[in-house]
Amino acid sequence: MRIGNIYKIPMNEKDGITVKGNYKFRNKLIIVLGIDSKNNFLGVVIANSHINLLHHEFDFQYEIKQEKYKESLEKDSYVDCSMLYSVNQDRIESEELDTIDMDDYEAIVNKIRKRPDISKRTLKKFNLL
Repeated sequence: MRIGNIYKIPMNEKDGITVKGNYKFRNKLIIVLGIDSKNNFLGVVIANSHINLLHHEFDFQYEIKQEKYKESLEKDSYVDCSMLYSVNQDRIESEELDTIDMDDYEAIVNKIRKRPDISKRTLKKFNLL
């Protein structure tokens, strides 16, 4: 597991993800932004190809292009920088699908740094300061 890797992981209501129907989880793409001393990673979810403005803060969405990430994206998509997830690496059930490039990584991290509700302690814990 490396910073910038993109993985597909099962997520559910405990993670803040809405699961519809009789399903217990939804597979979501997540980008590893940082790793702590216990090998937990901090990540952001790659959201849908459109933004539901009722549920997402537009200023904290970052578009990534399918042409750059052909191994993981079917179409242009948005990274939802409004929520961070601390996930134990045991939840990763697949090989990395792709790796985000440095320009996109920096743009995502900069959006996260601007969030007033994310503490400097959390940013420091995952080496994002």
